[in-house]
Amino acid sequence: MAYLFIPSLSMDGALRYSLYESFKYYTIDQFLYGYLFHRADFLFYLLIFLFAKVGIKFQILLFLIATFNTWVSFFLFYKILKNRLLNNKTYIRFFLLVFLTISFQFLFSGVRNLFAFSFILLGLYQILYLNKFFVPYLLLVLCTFIHFSMIAYLPVFLLAKKLNYRILVIIFFSLLLTSAIMPKDFVQKLFTNVETGYETYDSKIQAYSSTTLRNEKTTDATLLAKQLMKLWWIFAIVYIVLNIKSRKRLIEYRAFLLLSIPVLFFIFFPGISGRYLYPLRLMFALLLINDSATKNNIIWQYLFIVLFALSPLYEVFWLMPENFVQSYFRFDNITLFHILEKTYTYRDMLP
Repeated sequence: MAYLFIPSLSMDGALRYSLYESFKYYTIDQFLYGYLFHRADFLFYLLIFLFAKVGIKFQILLFLIATFNTWVSFFLFYKILKNRLLNNKTYIRFFLLVFLTISFQFLFSGVRNLFAFSFILLGLYQILYLNKFFVPYLLLVLCTFIHFSMIAYLPVFLLAKKLNYRILVIIFFSLLLTSAIMPKDFVQKLFTNVETGYETYDSKIQAYSSTTLRNEKTTDATLLAKQLMKLWWIFAIVYIVLNIKSRKRLIEYRAFLLLSIPVLFFIFFPGISGRYLYPLRLMFALLLINDSATKNNIIWQYLFIVLFALSPLYEVFWLMPENFVQSYFRFDNITLFHILEKTYTYRDMLP
């Protein structure tokens, strides 16, 4: 699906097709000094440049990254379940919980962000489940070079094993309480004058420093849909509050609290906190699954299947319906041969 997806011109995916075509004509010096050295997070763009110079279709790169991102989710799913005997009905329910945490918008358009998040999840798995430290920090450096926003997970990795569980709970609820009482305007002013020295990142800080969900294109229906998609987060907090004391030995609770830190720190900025919610959604699904081994939480599982389903339904039927129709419901997609020979360029992007 990532291979065949046609982005709209307004999506990040369209810009990357444009970059791929431009990079074909770059010399190594032009790429290094004219583009790469102006970015701290360069790895994804380096991959685009290498694929462009070698002559491998950009769609192949998108396919490989999407495959890796999806594999990470189900690798963690497998690790959680490998020692449990389940009937088919239970397995399908667990599978749906994990599958519905996957965002089509991230998978097909926010590729770089999701690519970096995958390494964050693998790193946290290495720390919490395998008690390893060198590889996780290597993965953190790697994903920061993919997307600079991953630097927010540095304290998460540093505190993952060292922080007492009770202190971690206090930090979680302190941030939660602060986010509820602190004025939005005050928080926004703290970020307004931040300068990184990189024009690209300074413009992004200004763009994401808004504390409102509305812009000139936002309708009431869109705003309602965005709020509904975050309902899972509210119910997840309720579930955590109800079980946090009795379940303190479960690794997934610690992981959830740790991954919540960037979300709560940037909670006033929907554009930022919404992104950090993505890996948290998968971790909560895994938490529910592992919790079910010793606790009857089947009603919660069905509730979160419904809540998680709101996101892909919104993306497919409201946010990107034309993209899905134009990408997948085409006669020339009927055979594998036609699919493999298909090559998209920037001119094929949807208006």
